[in-house]
Amino acid sequence: FICDWKSDIINRDSLVLFRAIKPNFEISAYIEKIKCVRLRNIIAKIRLSSHMLNIEYGRHLNIERNERKCILCHKNEVEDEFHFVLICSFFVVLRKKYINKHYYIKPSMFKLVQLLNSDNENILKKLSLFCKHAFKLRLDTLNNNR
Repeated sequence: FICDWKSDIINRDSLVLFRAIKPNFEISAYIEKIKCVRLRNIIAKIRLSSHMLNIEYGRHLNIERNERKCILCHKNEVEDEFHFVLICSFFVVLRKKYINKHYYIKPSMFKLVQLLNSDNENILKKLSLFCKHAFKLRLDTLNNNR
């Protein structure tokens, strides 16, 4: 089973982030640390790319990966989890409120993986609150612009 699991992760383009944050078949810290199911599910959605960011939405529409840009900021970058959590200027106020500046000052994929794999309950709760509010703000903004 574990060999099949690893093979599936390696062979699926949609699991790029998951490959980085979950190299071993074991329980992730956020599952045990976050008791609130709603907040735990929000982190799971980011980790599993089960969301409506353009990186995932565009994949379902067969849009080339490099064309799945963020339409909320003017950085002309792909709207993936890294961009959403640590870079997008549209969420700067929320980011400052919920995420330790260590992660978003000189952001890197390494820091995103470190954040998502944290075993600190407070960091994980704040990350889930950031994602909760940022997803809502994103959806409300996109719906208002239609």
